[in-house]
Amino acid sequence: MIRHCTQIGVVALFGLTLAGCGTVEVLLEPLRGETPHERYFEALERAGLADAALAREWVEASEDALRNAVEMLPPADESGWIPSAEPIALGYRVELRRGQRLQVELELGSERSGQVFLEVFRVLEDAPEFRTIPVAWIESTTRSVVHEARATATYIVRMQPELLIGGGYRVQFRVGASLAFPVEGSGVGSIQSVFGDDREGGRRVHHGVDIFAPRGTPVLAVSSGTVTRVSETPVGGRVVWVRDELRNHNQYYAHLDRQFVERGARVGAGDTLGFVGNTGNAVTTPPHLHFGIYARGEGPVDPYPFLDEPTTRPSALAVLPERFHSAGRVSSQATSIHAGPSSRSAVVVDAEPHLPVHILAGIGPWLRVRLPDGRQGFVQEGEVEVPSASLGTVRVANLAQVRLRPESEAPGLGLDGTAGEMSLLGRFSDWLWVQGEDGSPRGWILSSEALGVE
Repeated sequence: MIRHCTQIGVVALFGLTLAGCGTVEVLLEPLRGETPHERYFEALERAGLADAALAREWVEASEDALRNAVEMLPPADESGWIPSAEPIALGYRVELRRGQRLQVELELGSERSGQVFLEVFRVLEDAPEFRTIPVAWIESTTRSVVHEARATATYIVRMQPELLIGGGYRVQFRVGASLAFPVEGSGVGSIQSVFGDDREGGRRVHHGVDIFAPRGTPVLAVSSGTVTRVSETPVGGRVVWVRDELRNHNQYYAHLDRQFVERGARVGAGDTLGFVGNTGNAVTTPPHLHFGIYARGEGPVDPYPFLDEPTTRPSALAVLPERFHSAGRVSSQATSIHAGPSSRSAVVVDAEPHLPVHILAGIGPWLRVRLPDGRQGFVQEGEVEVPSASLGTVRVANLAQVRLRPESEAPGLGLDGTAGEMSLLGRFSDWLWVQGEDGSPRGWILSSEALGVE
C-alpha cells in the first residue's frame, strides 16, 4: 500500500484541525478515521453534533450516494449546483478495467472555505450484500483524485462538501492509460495482434500485444523499474525484462533488433530499452514489438488497458445552468430516464407524462434528475419542463394531509387544516404533486385522500 501524507485544512464549522494520509490502493476494510470523510464525521461526534438532524442527513446522503450512484461514461464533464443549506452527496458509477487510470477533477465555487470530500470506492462484487471500500481520496483543498485500477471492477466516485458548504460545481472524469506507450511515436492504433489471439492453430494464445513499427524505432520503458534480464531466446529473440516494483509486475519486450540496456540498470518511463525488430520466431513477420505484462503469482495480464489513451473529449454543456437545483416535470410525452447520460444506458424508469423531478446537474444535453423516491437518472433537457402551468384542481378535505415528500411518514407542510383547493402540478405513483393557488410551497397528497381532481 503506497501512502503520501499531507496536512489537511481546518474544519470551518467546528474549528478543528485534522491530519491524515491518502492511499493509492486499499485491499482490506479500512479502520475508522482512515479517510478525511471519516475523520470529519468523528469530529462531529467529538463535538457532540453527530445526532443533530443536519449531521444525520449528511451521513444519510453520503450512504445514499454510494447505493444510488448514477452511471458515468468517461470522458464526461458535469456541472451543477449544491445548496449550502441542504446536505447533499453525489455518486458516480464507473466501470474500469485493470490498468486503466481514472482522473477526477473538481471545481466548487463556494462563498465559504471548507473541505470537499472526493473519494473513489471499489464495489465488492462477491460480497453477500452491497459493500464498498475506499481506494483513493483527496486531502485538504486539493480538488483532483487519481486512481489506477488494480482490478477490473465497478468503482464509485463520491463527492460531498462538509456541512454548510455549497455552490456551483464542475466535475470532470477522464479514463486513460496508466503506462507510457512502449514504441516511440506510436499509439494503440499500431497494435495489430491483441491479448488472447490464437497462436499455432489454437494450440496456444497470445500473451501480449504486437505493436508494428519500422525497424530501428526506439522501444521505450513504460514505467520506472529495474532491468532484470537482457538475453536472446528462440521464441522472443532479443528480449528485455523490466521489473515494476510499484505495480508488482514484470514487463516483457521481445523481438528487438538490438538491446540498449544492461541487466541491473534503473530505467524511467520513456527511457530507451532497445529497437524494434523481428528476431526470434518473428523472422517471417514485419518488424514489431511484442509487449507483455506478467503479474507475480498470476501470470500474463492483458496490457491493452494499461496503454490505451482515448482521444475523445467530453460533450460541452448544452443545458441552462439556471435550471440546476430546481423543480421540473416530465413534459406531456412519456419518456425514459436513463442510468447514465446516454440513450444506450439502462432505463431507470419509463416516466409517465408530468412525473415530477428535481434537477441536480447537467452533462452535455442531459439533465441529471432526482425522482420523488430518491432514485437518480438522466433525461434530455427538452423532455423536462418548468412546472408552472396547472394540470387541474385538486379538492382537499384537510390541508394538513399535504406532506413534504410522497411518503406517509413525511412531515406535513404546516398548512391550515381546513378544506381547500390546490393546483395539480404532477403525479407520482399514488401521489399528487400540488401547490396552493396563492403560490404556497409545493407538497404531496395521496390521491385516495383527495376529494377529487378537476
